[in-house]
Amino acid sequence: MAKTNNFSNKTPPNAIIEQFFLESIENRRLSSGEKQVLTDWVKGAAPAKATWMLHRAFEQARKELADPRVSQVLNWLAAVVKVFRGWEMERSESHLIESRAYFSGDDDLCYKTIVRHFENASRYVNVCVFTITDDRIADAMVCAAGRGVKVRVLTDDEKAFDVGSDIEWLQRRGVEVRTDDSIHHMHHKFAVFDGEVLLNGSYNWTRGASDFNEENIVATNDRGLIEQFQKEFDRLWRAYS
Repeated sequence: MAKTNNFSNKTPPNAIIEQFFLESIENRRLSSGEKQVLTDWVKGAAPAKATWMLHRAFEQARKELADPRVSQVLNWLAAVVKVFRGWEMERSESHLIESRAYFSGDDDLCYKTIVRHFENASRYVNVCVFTITDDRIADAMVCAAGRGVKVRVLTDDEKAFDVGSDIEWLQRRGVEVRTDDSIHHMHHKFAVFDGEVLLNGSYNWTRGASDFNEENIVATNDRGLIEQFQKEFDRLWRAYS
């Protein structure tokens, strides 16, 4: 077992890390104490240093491969890699959720945010919005569809026939549209972009919402929320077929 008591929890100099791997591999296993030391080091390490540490572990294993106990060496290496994978997942999850709120009248950020996400879309956009009359957004939708992005729209059947509605215009340009068949309103205002970003809020996609109303949009990449809203879109899409 590596003499873990000699090592600080802070990421140490390279020579100490080399010594740690050398002593640890002697017993052909990564003990629970050694795992904890390595975990503490990795958590405090810059990405480049953590990558170097993993590289050195592999190098140490390669030196031992001439030993007949190769399977034990590989088991040791697998335990080391597991520590690093756990660290990578933790880093990824800690940076996963990014959310931002936008408000109408704030430099037109609401409609600009919607347009920007259509411009950035590469695979599909699922739109579930009560009414769409803002030609700037409709243009962005058609441009995305023209690039091969699959754009689907769910909207309210009554609002689709309002003066200024862009729904028929969108349909003529290849955007797939479905409306509800109910005496009640399809009142959602959300869109899912490539399964990676959700826009949701009070904001209807209209010039009135942009120029006059007090409205909001929240943009988030929270996977849990995206999955829930996508599930709702799929349910309504089937219901309105």
